[in-house]
Amino acid sequence: MGGRTGRSGGRPCHGVAAGQEGIAPRFLTVRAGEGLADVAARAYSTPDAVRRLLAANRPAVSGPEDVHAGVVVRAPSA
Repeated sequence: MGGRTGRSGGRPCHGVAAGQEGIAPRFLTVRAGEGLADVAARAYSTPDAVRRLLAANRPAVSGPEDVHAGVVVRAPSA
């Protein structure tokens, strides 16, 4: 139900990084044939935002090679 529990004292832990608490993330599913730059272009209108996606999805995604069709990535809003 509703997420993991961790250092949050029994409250659900949804993997929000420090400093991102007030930012509502979007979640995008990687489509067949897409790479992380393609997802960055969909999320932020520029493929140059790959680093932003990597930072938001660590440690699950440590590099562009970790994404493939069906993977859901977090894309925090600006």
